[in-house]
Amino acid sequence: MTINGIRYPVTGQDLAQVRARITETITATAAKLGRPVHTTTADIHGVWSLVVYPDGTVEEDTSTGPDPTVLQARQRSAHLWEEAINADNRKRGYSSKINLL
Repeated sequence: MTINGIRYPVTGQDLAQVRARITETITATAAKLGRPVHTTTADIHGVWSLVVYPDGTVEEDTSTGPDPTVLQARQRSAHLWEEAINADNRKRGYSSKINLL
C-alpha cells in the first residue's frame, strides 16, 4: 500500500484479508481526517478509484468520470499479472499462455 508516496507492506493469509487490512487503514485515515478519502486500489482483477468514508463505507469514486490514467494502469496491471502467471506456468512446465485482456 502506498500513502502519499510512502510504501507500507500489507500482508494477510489471503486476498480478502489483505483487502480488509487496507480498508481498515484507509477508514482510520478518513476518521482521523474527519472526511472521506479518495483512493485508487489495484489487485489481480484491475484498478479502481474508490471513496472510503470514516464509517468504513466504500464506494466507487464517480466524481471525476473515467480517468485515462486509471484505464492505462488497469491495462498495465493486467499485463504484469499475465507476465507473472505465464512465467510461473513455464516453470511448472505448462506451455499454454493466459491473456487477461
